[in-house]
Amino acid sequence: MKVLMISEKDAANVSLAKISEAFLRHGHSVELYAPYYDENVLKHFPESIERKPLQMLTAETIDSFDIIFSSVVAGAFVEQTGILLTKKVIFTQNYLIDKQIAWGGDYCFVASAGTAHTAYESYFDFEKLAAGEPKYDRTAKEISEKKQFLFIDSGHFPFGELGKRELARTLLSICERFPEYRLVIKPRFLPGDKIRTHQNKLSIDQVLRQEGRDGLPANLQILTEHRDLQELIAESHTVICMYTTAFSGAVLADKGLVILDHLPSEDTYDLREKILFQTREQMEGSGALVDYREALHYLPHGIKANSGYKNFLFARENDSAEFICRKTECLAKKAVDWDECILRRYRDYLVYRTFIHLDFHAKVRLDIRRAYGEIERFVDTYVRDGLRSPKADFHERVAAFSLGLRNRCILENGELFRRDPIDAGIYLNALYLTGHFAEIMEFPEDDTGAVQFFKGMTAFQRGRLNEAKDRLLKFADQTLCRDYIKEISDMSDNRRRGMETLICLLEQSGDNRQAEAYRERWQP
Repeated sequence: MKVLMISEKDAANVSLAKISEAFLRHGHSVELYAPYYDENVLKHFPESIERKPLQMLTAETIDSFDIIFSSVVAGAFVEQTGILLTKKVIFTQNYLIDKQIAWGGDYCFVASAGTAHTAYESYFDFEKLAAGEPKYDRTAKEISEKKQFLFIDSGHFPFGELGKRELARTLLSICERFPEYRLVIKPRFLPGDKIRTHQNKLSIDQVLRQEGRDGLPANLQILTEHRDLQELIAESHTVICMYTTAFSGAVLADKGLVILDHLPSEDTYDLREKILFQTREQMEGSGALVDYREALHYLPHGIKANSGYKNFLFARENDSAEFICRKTECLAKKAVDWDECILRRYRDYLVYRTFIHLDFHAKVRLDIRRAYGEIERFVDTYVRDGLRSPKADFHERVAAFSLGLRNRCILENGELFRRDPIDAGIYLNALYLTGHFAEIMEFPEDDTGAVQFFKGMTAFQRGRLNEAKDRLLKFADQTLCRDYIKEISDMSDNRRRGMETLICLLEQSGDNRQAEAYRERWQP
């Protein structure tokens, strides 16, 4: 069997790599196509697997494979590659536990039925198969435990300087209280890593060095190379972390666990508190959520989750990659009504594409029954007709429908979005994309970056250049002082448009010195 595997950029790849190894053991061939093509994210896969950038994937290439296997978070790329239209069975693997909306192909392997629910689950029609978590399949070699604490850094969380400093002080206090234990810090990213998930340039190692004014403790080690997480967990006595799916590795390994709770963190567009708290909700059954100010009281041994909670997290504790491989071999042989299969895929995919970003970035949760009705009608008419006689603009029409439906949903629920400052930016963005410029200028005045950005860009379009400059100056001073994405206006495309417009306005008004100062502050 020839397997087309589509990777991702984060922890999903660890599981996919284990699954690929199982395919190879069974005599199958695997080729990897990567949307994020960099050693930082592809290092987990066996060297024997051929790997290529996703843009090299063509319809002819897809047709040469027997099955397709990807992560659920690679769903954003499947329509543009033509995979939804292929008459090959699509398998996905979901390592997430936080109730995010997820695209599942034809069959989706999950850690357990209990941890893979999404608020939109009733709208999806793929088959969900509880399989355990491949990245935690136990290795054959024995690893001796050391007098060691392992801290698994999230990289992004907590957002804001206050939370990072509180975290650093907590870690330094652990070193001081337990000098006989080494505290190993596993960074989410290393300085040379090019591809990252979520933006937060203030790293924990920076803050640790600032807070440890007399130097870092002798029993503190910050890793400077990527190491296998399972091995690090195995050699540690207790694992310390925050709201991360990596905690489940400690549960499965029967390690003591301390999950630092209530760290101060800013709510951000890039990763809403809503998503973090959904992860936290799944963690509650472990019993290991501990107020970060009380962490010392639970060390050195941490808290061990009971067997019932382990069973809640994982359908099986070992050989999950092997199970997935065998199940895939069996399911790939089933007869399929391809026309109905492709229509079902498009229904699922359009729910995913339309609402994943909205659900991920917005605090508000919407009732999408009406929107789903539009999706069903679109699929049953345009997509079904397109399968009979393909249209030249097929993919463009699907993309335009999804974007239009999302914007309509936002505008129809404008009052809900206006209640939260970050959600308000999402609402303003939808107004801007749909040409509702009068409504933007009538939006209640406040000093958030998004309000100043969208009003500034609208004033610029209307030729009110002094107003545009004044508003974009306020926007620039806010967005340039943040090293994370607080509002939608901090996104790279919006920041670029805002800064380019501001610098142009400053130069036109003869203020070249200020224009150059902002050009130096802004690093695209």
